[in-house]
Parts: sequence; C-alpha cells; structure tokens
Amino acid sequence: MKHLISILFLFYSFQSFSQNLPSEVESSITQRIENGLTPSIAIGIIDKDGARYYNFGTKTLNGAPVNERTIYEIGSISKVFTAILLAQQVVNGKMKLDDPISKYLPANVNVPQYENHEITLGNLSDHTSGLARMPTNFNPAIQPIRMQIIQFNRCMTLFRIMNCRETLERNMNTQIWRRGYWGTYWHFNRGSYEALMIKTIASPLGMKETKITFDDNMKKNLAMGHSGGIQVENWDIPTLAGAGAIRSSIFDMLKFLAANIGLTKTSLRKAMDLTHTVRHNKAGKNRVGLGWHIAEGKNGDVIWHNGGTGGYRTFAGFVKETGTGVVVLTNSTEGADDLGFHLLNPDAPLRPIKARVANEMRKAIDDKGVDAGITLFLN
Repeated sequence: MKHLISILFLFYSFQSFSQNLPSEVESSITQRIENGLTPSIAIGIIDKDGARYYNFGTKTLNGAPVNERTIYEIGSISKVFTAILLAQQVVNGKMKLDDPISKYLPANVNVPQYENHEITLGNLSDHTSGLARMPTNFNPAIQPIRMQIIQFNRCMTLFRIMNCRETLERNMNTQIWRRGYWGTYWHFNRGSYEALMIKTIASPLGMKETKITFDDNMKKNLAMGHSGGIQVENWDIPTLAGAGAIRSSIFDMLKFLAANIGLTKTSLRKAMDLTHTVRHNKAGKNRVGLGWHIAEGKNGDVIWHNGGTGGYRTFAGFVKETGTGVVVLTNSTEGADDLGFHLLNPDAPLRPIKARVANEMRKAIDDKGVDAGITLFLN
C-alpha cells in the first residue's frame, strides 16, 4: 500500500509537465520521503520556457498531497527580501550602504564598533558587522522571541543596538531593530515590516501567497513542519520578522526568482541587481552580496540563500548566465540544499540518503509491534 501511495505521489508530481527532473534528483527525493526524512519536497524551476513544478509527498504525515500553492515557512530566505528593501532605499537616494547605523539611531544609543570601525548598513546586510549571530537564549518553543531578546540584551552590551526602534525608510515610518553578523534585520514591528515587504516586493510581483501573517487560504494550504518525524508548531517570530518570518509557496517564489534573474520586468530591477553585486569574499568558497551568497558553478555563478525554521528547510537560487532559477521547499528540518545546487550546477553532488534509526524503529513498531522495534534497536 505504501508503495502504491508513493507511485501516486510521483504521478501527481508530473501530471502537468512534459519535462521531468533529472533521474538522480527524482531518485534522491523519493528516498528522502520513503525513509522518513521529510513528509514532502516541493521543487520549482523557472527559465525562459516558463515555470515548472515538481511536488512530492504530503502536507502532513499521511495527509493531502502538496502542490505548487502549498505554503511553507521560508526561514532565512526572508533576509534576501529585507536586503532588497534596503537596496531600494539606496537606489531611491534615501540611504547609503556606507551610512553608519548610528545615523538612524537615537543619540543616546551606545553603538558598538567592529575592529575600530563604525558598523554600516552595508555591514549589516553583507554579514560583516561583527555582531553576534543570535541571542544565546533563542528558543521559540520556550517563550516569545521578543522576551528572549530583551533578557539577552540585559547581559550583552553588543546587543544594545537592538533596544532601539529605527527607520528603514523614515517616510514610511517602518520601525525595525537591526542585527548583524549574518546581515539580519531584527524587526520590532512585524506589521510594519510585513506591510512594507508586501507593498514593495510581493504585491508588485503578484506574490499573493507571500506573507508573514496567515490568511485563510494560506492556512488551508499550509504544509505542517516536522522535526525528527514529529509534527511541530509553526514559528511566530515578530521580533525577527525580516530574519525569517516570511511564508510562501513554490508558485510565488518562482515569480520572485524570475524578477531577480531578469525574466520579468520589475521596478525593483536596480535594487535586485545591487543585492547580487559581490561585496566581499570572506565566506570561505562563497562570495557575498547584500543578503545573497554567491558560489562558483559550472554554468555560471550560483546566487543563492537557504532557510530553516523549527520544522522547515528551504533553498532558493539562480544562475543569471543560464537564466535558470530553482526553489526547494520542505516541511522538515532535514536540509535539501544539495538538490537545489545540483539542479543549478550539475557538478554539485547529491548527498547519500540513509534512513534514520528512529524512523526505522517507528516503522517497525507500526508494522509489527513494539517487540520488532526493540529488536531493531538492539541489533
């Protein structure tokens, strides 16, 4: 019966398309789902021939099949949206990347320096500010994120910057907290950030399913997150909205990549190009733009970002030289970056897939009882 369900999933995935995924990618995805690493993997590919969607698995364990309109948390890919908001203000002449962040903070704020230099807006977005990556007590399962940051802030001078409301664009009165090492913006007001993101990016690009706050349709189409094979709660992180709070679908995310690649016309063209511009090569084999990471590939630079929350792992990337973009969304904490990289750069390897012992034990218990699970564990 389980094999029949898998076959039906594959049929559902390809019934609308004439162009299949590479066989090695399809095989890897099937193994991940059959071995319990994730309930679903949704992949979208965009190029000059249009959008193609490949959907595997279910919204929940043994639930309804996913499709291109299924909603996932995209995690840190949200940072790229935030970088574009900053870049648009730079293009509009209202901010400069070399502006010290102190320019946008109240005078009584003690702004830290990094290596005797003032931290700039560019530093925040290209991951070179020197500020710590995360509060050490970050745990959304225990208490609200805002309270964790306030508590952490009492103990660490470096995070005094987060105690202030700032403006990304004063005329918009959009208030944020800024944070640093990985270029995240810590937003004090989810509503104001979400409104600005929708007005500037999502709405002009026709991304009706890209929001932070669930509407009724998004709730209906939500793929529930999983960790270790167990369904988990969604993250609600208003204080970190620009760092990882956005939810979206394959359908919408391909529109986003199409605009970044230049396949569709957008008033954000200059801002998006600015975010793709290399600012440094201090990240190992990766170079870094504003938000985006940039890796060498067989067919051109792979401009990419990934994301992860308590129950999701995601990837978005593109190669301008080939005009191809790829999005991978999953509803588990098992990463799938290798699928995205391989589809953009055939030289990038796919990782070997092994079944988790816990998943194998659960399967044995479900099929044959507790004794079978104990036997498997002992052996």
